[in-house]
Amino acid sequence: PSGVTIANSGTATGFGGGTTKKRHHFTNSTRITPTAATDTDIFTWTAAFTPDDPVNNDMIIDWIVPMDTSGHYWGEYGISFVNNSTTTRYTYFYRGYTGSYDGSTLQASHGQRFNLAANTLPAGTYTVYYRNGGPASGISDQFMINTTDNADVGGQTVAELLITEWKNS
Repeated sequence: PSGVTIANSGTATGFGGGTTKKRHHFTNSTRITPTAATDTDIFTWTAAFTPDDPVNNDMIIDWIVPMDTSGHYWGEYGISFVNNSTTTRYTYFYRGYTGSYDGSTLQASHGQRFNLAANTLPAGTYTVYYRNGGPASGISDQFMINTTDNADVGGQTVAELLITEWKNS
């Protein structure tokens, strides 16, 4: 919930405390077969992301996308914020990057979790994209997989994006 405080217990370093200011949550459960293209937006998380106070609040960016890799198990996936007024693009690849791959079923997931420092994004409203930054040959075959891709998948999978605005106390 908004307003949760995280405090340093004194036993760890790097936790100066802080307060959650706002959480923004987006999902995508539409199975996508992308067009193989270099440096392209795969899908839109939202066309109306408006940070509460990006000049003063840090943001923890946390997303994960399920996919069927069919041999394309490594891609240059990331998140891209495009300012709706200026069309300036802020794209992040390889920051806090995570990935998993099951070679027998070709199921995988890619994600990121990283801190975006305050005053990195100017105030405004953004369209947020899931983006491929690599070659067309590396793009996965499907995103948000379901039983069409593999009978072992129990149903429609869902991509999740959580952006947590926070500020040191």
